[in-house]
Amino acid sequence: MSLQEDDGSHASIVKDYNLDYVKNASSEGLLDWSYRPLDELILQDKHSDRDENRWTFGVNYNLLKGVRFSFNLQSLKAITNNRNLNSKDGYYVRNLVNRYTQPDGFRAFPYGDILNQGKQNLLSRSGRLQLDVDQQFGSNRVVLLIGTEQREVKSKLDDYTLYGYDDELLTSQMILDYTKVYPLRPQSSGRIPFPSSALRENIDRYLSYYANFGYDWRFRYMISGSIRWDASNLFGVNTNQKGVPLWSTGVAWNMMEESFFKNDLVQMLKWRVTYGKNGNIDRGMTAFPTVSYSVNSTTNLQQALITSPGNQNLRWEKVTTFNLGADFRLLKGKLNGSFDYYRKKSDDLIGIDLIDPTVYYGGTQAKLKRNYAKMETKGFDLTLGLNGIGNKVKWSNEFWISRTSNLVTDYYGNNTVSVSGYIRGMDNRPIKNKSIDEMYSLPWYGLDPQTGNPLVENDGVLNTEYTKYINRLALDKRVDHGSSIPIYSGAFRNNLQWKYLSISINIAFKFGYYFRRNSVEYSLLLTNGKGMHADYLDRWKQPGDELKTNVPSNPFANVAIRDMVYTRSEILVEKGDHIRLRDIRLDYAMSQFLRRRSKISNLSVYCYLNNMGILWRKNRKGLDADFPSASYYLSPRMLSIGSKMNY
Repeated sequence: MSLQEDDGSHASIVKDYNLDYVKNASSEGLLDWSYRPLDELILQDKHSDRDENRWTFGVNYNLLKGVRFSFNLQSLKAITNNRNLNSKDGYYVRNLVNRYTQPDGFRAFPYGDILNQGKQNLLSRSGRLQLDVDQQFGSNRVVLLIGTEQREVKSKLDDYTLYGYDDELLTSQMILDYTKVYPLRPQSSGRIPFPSSALRENIDRYLSYYANFGYDWRFRYMISGSIRWDASNLFGVNTNQKGVPLWSTGVAWNMMEESFFKNDLVQMLKWRVTYGKNGNIDRGMTAFPTVSYSVNSTTNLQQALITSPGNQNLRWEKVTTFNLGADFRLLKGKLNGSFDYYRKKSDDLIGIDLIDPTVYYGGTQAKLKRNYAKMETKGFDLTLGLNGIGNKVKWSNEFWISRTSNLVTDYYGNNTVSVSGYIRGMDNRPIKNKSIDEMYSLPWYGLDPQTGNPLVENDGVLNTEYTKYINRLALDKRVDHGSSIPIYSGAFRNNLQWKYLSISINIAFKFGYYFRRNSVEYSLLLTNGKGMHADYLDRWKQPGDELKTNVPSNPFANVAIRDMVYTRSEILVEKGDHIRLRDIRLDYAMSQFLRRRSKISNLSVYCYLNNMGILWRKNRKGLDADFPSASYYLSPRMLSIGSKMNY
């Protein structure tokens, strides 16, 4: 597929609608409906700027030798302006105008630019009071740190959209009928989307008290510990809910300092063990009821929407972590690395849970963020590095691999969720003794040989009674594939250097997970023109096609539950394992060309290539598992050329 015609003009490609339908748009009095990516690139007018004003004030005073008192203040004021001007000649505006053009030629949607503009103000203030002690007593070293910190963050957002905007006259056309339902092209009906407008202000406050302790004997045995109390205004009304005590302790053993462990093979070997408890917060929730005010697009009256009923029992997420690790250096420093095994137990995990709809109903579901589960996570991280290989051509590399998995050990949320709630991945709903990242699907029974409709099983009989099937489907009928995130991930970077020229090649890999690929969705295709996919060409068309395709026939009617039986089935799940050439970097040092008295040092030029492509993949469709939702275009390769110098 080329983005440019042979004569140099910009080519149009498929987007949203059939090309034959798009070509006939002009004959029906519509605007050019073609989508030309190169035109869009030229017409785009989107930019963002950010101004920051940061100041710090600090006082340090040595009370005694090795005892220091410090007081620090910091303030940050940032203003961010975002502007996105959608030109009337761009596809986004032309598509809206054409869709709302009536049979008599009346354009219900104004033909002009669309301006999205926003401004965000951020003001952050923090203060810290701290006492540091570092004392050496012979072969003993003691380090102590005690302090308190307070922080306040205020943010304010002003965002709006203007239709029919003229950038020269600074005018817009906003008096439109947002209540009327218009017939849409090529089909369906709908109201003109009410232009977005948002005014938001948030204030977050945090308070911490902390202390750290460390003891070192002859650089051989080390003991450390820390304790802190963190509090936030996001949590419950009681003090013990606003704050949480957190702590950790650890020991380390440097075996190289032992007289019995001396050899030429190992230059460094250090063992580490830590155990402690940390806390997490979710800034998207609060213990208090929250309300969002707006103007109703139909009545033009002010309205208030309860976005959360609040939860006075909301508590911090708490994570207890055990870590066993080792750092090593071998072969006269040529081989180095580290290994860490960890085990985490999480309590009071915060997630979205279904609640009594008479308490709160959010418009689509009665749900609320609250503490609802416990989880255990375990895994390891291994890092290896090889240096100093070769004389004229020097070779070094770094390799790292990580393994992680989790298991929900307890779930005290709502267990009355239907199978479709898990199949559609609603808010990563937990299931006890399953991974929080488990991927579930509906079983696939094939296509009806006479109609091409997806088949389902009801009372042991294959038919097309979809509503009955979904409502009666038992949880044990779901298909469990495995993790939806990689169990193993890592990278292998090779570095070669010859004189002033160096090259770095990075290969990354991900193993042990699944992803759901996209396909045609008729319910979207038939209502708003969306949902098109290349699989449409492989759909069932006549009896016998069910033997060579799994893509259902076109129903020519909107049956959303029929779509779900196909799009959420096991037939669209693929293995995500792959190896990727992540990036290549080429550097050339030019310092040798600089004069001895030059103020410029370490001058170099470089060329950087990113996202070079997949070397191997396990899925059968040749898809990129990192971009499973890319229906038409994959993530592009990136090329950067630049220079670097120190002055």
